[in-house]
Amino acid sequence: MTSLDKYVSILTRKKGNNIVKKELRNKEKVINDMNILIDNTSGHDQEKWNALQKELETAESNHAEQIAQYRKKLSESVKIANAYKAQVNAAMNHYVEQKAYMLGVRPADITCRLNEGYTVADIDKVCDELLDV
Repeated sequence: MTSLDKYVSILTRKKGNNIVKKELRNKEKVINDMNILIDNTSGHDQEKWNALQKELETAESNHAEQIAQYRKKLSESVKIANAYKAQVNAAMNHYVEQKAYMLGVRPADITCRLNEGYTVADIDKVCDELLDV
């Protein structure tokens, strides 16, 4: 026996059938109104959900495109940086070779005295030390 049936049986005992029927109709009307409200709300919520889902998919798609663009730019930047690094290394090697030629020593005599990440000033300092020896 459901709770509605229990309610009906209790009301039937206490009041007349007409009153019970009237109250049942009122309760059914309230239940129908609530169901309509729930259906309208859930339909609106479903529309809102679909709109948010579409917005999320669009954002994810845009995000994926931006990541791809940033990766491409990063790759290009790394290539450019490596190209500049190679040019700087070539220029530094040429500078060491020219200084070695001017001093009458081998380029290895200069480079073996340099720390890693040396500058032109470091090369000049080593060359001055070689002149003093």
